[in-house]
Amino acid sequence: MSGVMEKEIFRLRRLLKDTLDQRNALAKFAQEAFDSCFDGLDWDGAAIQEHGEKLGLLVPEAFDPKVHNSELGAICEPGDTVYFQVRWLKLAAGGTQ
Repeated sequence: MSGVMEKEIFRLRRLLKDTLDQRNALAKFAQEAFDSCFDGLDWDGAAIQEHGEKLGLLVPEAFDPKVHNSELGAICEPGDTVYFQVRWLKLAAGGTQ
């Protein structure tokens, strides 16, 4: 097998693993949400952020009004932690980069 083919096989295996890991994270998030609801608990924004970050679905960043959405500036101070969807999740849901 040529080196080019081996590299492509490696790339595709990695892509498959990443895709399965992403699917599993979403499934775990949904299961945790359903379990909480079925147990009579409600998730507030903090719980959603906590679970999403734990599963790698959300990434925290320090709010910077020069970088982030101006709408966040109405409720956030510079340095506050804000959460964003990971790129693959946002794109999968039809969002933009």
